[in-house]
Formats: sequence, structure tokens, C-alpha cells
Amino acid sequence: MLEKNIIYVTGLPRSGSTLLCQLLSHHPEIYCSGHSSPLCSTLMSLRHNLSDSDFLLAQLDVDFERSYQQLLKAFQGFINGWFAETQQSWVVDKNRGWLQHLETVNHLDPNFKMLVLFEHLISEPEAALQAIFQWLGLPNASVDFQNLQVNPHESDSYYRFKYRHQIHPKLNPPKHHIVPTRIQKQLQENFSWFYSTFYPRMPSL
Repeated sequence: MLEKNIIYVTGLPRSGSTLLCQLLSHHPEIYCSGHSSPLCSTLMSLRHNLSDSDFLLAQLDVDFERSYQQLLKAFQGFINGWFAETQQSWVVDKNRGWLQHLETVNHLDPNFKMLVLFEHLISEPEAALQAIFQWLGLPNASVDFQNLQVNPHESDSYYRFKYRHQIHPKLNPPKHHIVPTRIQKQLQENFSWFYSTFYPRMPSL
């Protein structure tokens, strides 16, 4: 059984997850380092290695339920150890991989809370952040968006991304980028489920 309430922050690279973590860290009941975490990839690597274990496969054949419970408790124990450094009951783990492993997350943490950042946080930051706290069941927390905590940014050289993480002391609206109609149409056609879910009023091109 997990000992912490985990907030899984996920999304595409440079979609605002670092900003979201920066804002969540202002809540006195939330522990957040602000960095992308290797927890997700570590758990998935362990899962992959165990799936190839002849010893485990042999046990699953003859005593599936006991062996499965061993795995479940071992993974949950690893997660508990990962967050043992803090006494706070709410913790943030940021990794865009969580979205790819919803089934695994649901098995390990049936009451999981996952956040994917969208434009609402930028356009109405105070309303969006308070809505997040309410959704988590936490009391509201006052955040000065013009005087934010600034922690050291991640070492981006390991990620090989073109654009670096940048953490700012105040919240500023992002620059508007024009997307050519041809590319916008292709995006809407290839990811129609995304637009119908999050942008149901957007007209088709």
C-alpha cells in the first residue's frame, strides 16, 4: 500500500509541466522537487526485466495470486522508499512517461491523481490552481504569481532537447506562435480524439 498521495504530472516536453510543479510547490502540504523524475522509467525497466525472469514465470504458473501480490507489494514498497525523504503526505512526481502507463499506475495506485497541463493555467492561473487544489481535496493556498520560488533548473544536456528548461520568478503569458494552416489541419486530423476531448468548440479546418 502506498504511503503518499502522489500527484503524477505529465505531458509533452515543454508543455508547462515545470511551471506547474513550480506552482504546486508553493502549497504548504505538497512536496515537489520540481525536476523530472526517473521513477517511472525505473519501475518500467524493473517490470520489463521481471517479465523475462524464468524464476518468476515458473512461480506464476503454479501460484499466480501469491506471486502477483509479491510483485505488487514490492513495487509499492519501492515507491514508498522513493518518497521517504519527506514527511508531507502529498508528493509530486513529474515524468511525461506516466501517461503511457495508465494501466500500471492504476494497479499500483488505484486512487491516483494525474495532471496534464493545458492553456487554462496560463490564461487564468489563480482560478486554475485553486481548482487543482480543490480537486486534490487540499485547502486553497495563496500564490504570488509575480514572486515565485525559483529552484535550480534541470540539467537539460542529458535530455538532448532543443529548448532548455527555464524557471522564472514571475508568471508571464507565453508568446503566441502561428501554426501554418496545413500543419494545424494535419494535427487536428491525426489527433481528433485530443481536440474533441479538450477543444470541442474548435471548428474543423
